[in-house]
Amino acid sequence: MGRGAAINMNAECHSGVQQIRDGAEAFNVTVVEAQQSSKRLVLFAVGRGGNPERHLPLLRSVAALGRTVIAPHFDMLISLVASKVELDKRVRR
Repeated sequence: MGRGAAINMNAECHSGVQQIRDGAEAFNVTVVEAQQSSKRLVLFAVGRGGNPERHLPLLRSVAALGRTVIAPHFDMLISLVASKVELDKRVRR
């Protein structure tokens, strides 16, 4: 979008949760797609984890710019410092 282009924050965005397999485990991914999306994607990952749908207004604002948003759900980190196993799992997914 060019500079000064209007953003239609009321544009209809389609959102939903999809389940994806990671080996034997399944995990959820929220997908928010604008009605007229481009081929550009935004990966949204919440720092400590949790359900990214709590940020749905932000995700819809990004989708209103014509970007598809992919937001994987991660378990909340218990510690302030993630373990190697937790980080590896997030990178893989």
